Amino acid sequence: MSKTSNPVPNELVDAIKKIHPDRLSLIADAYLDLTGRVHILRRIDNRLTKMSPEQTAYAMSHPIVPFEL
Repeated sequence: MSKTSNPVPNELVDAIKKIHPDRLSLIADAYLDLTGRVHILRRIDNRLTKMSPEQTAYAMSHPIVPFEL
């Protein structure tokens, strides 16, 4: 996932979709706070949203170690 405060030109989005027509396109819920570097989200169809309370409890009891390239 790539997030930026600088919008990507529509021409670039169209070119990527043309090269990779099966590429998944996701839309983040407007209320998500994506400041910071690490986010654990869930996907419902093509929408990114916050985790359910049960998922949050599980994630807190089984912490992950982020790996960045």
